[in-house]
Amino acid sequence: MWFLRYLDQPSEYGHPRWRLLVVVGFCGSSLLFPSYAFETDVIFRAGAMGLMVTNILTNNLLSLCAALGGMAWRDTLSMHAPADTGKLRGSIACI
Repeated sequence: MWFLRYLDQPSEYGHPRWRLLVVVGFCGSSLLFPSYAFETDVIFRAGAMGLMVTNILTNNLLSLCAALGGMAWRDTLSMHAPADTGKLRGSIACI
């Protein structure tokens, strides 16, 4: 519940977009990882080892591709950001 206190703090604790990113990431990962582990466990208990390995590799590779794609998109957007963004230039806050 610490993240709820973090949201309520004044902006001296970070830019609002960064705080939103932290909360969305926390909530998203708290839903995603247990379901991923559950699906993998169900496949494992069913004895479908090939499907389990495919599930693990597919999920991890797609996640890696999504993260790398997001970083490339951020870099593309930061190159086209206005010059007056100051210290936020090159960060996700420019989006």
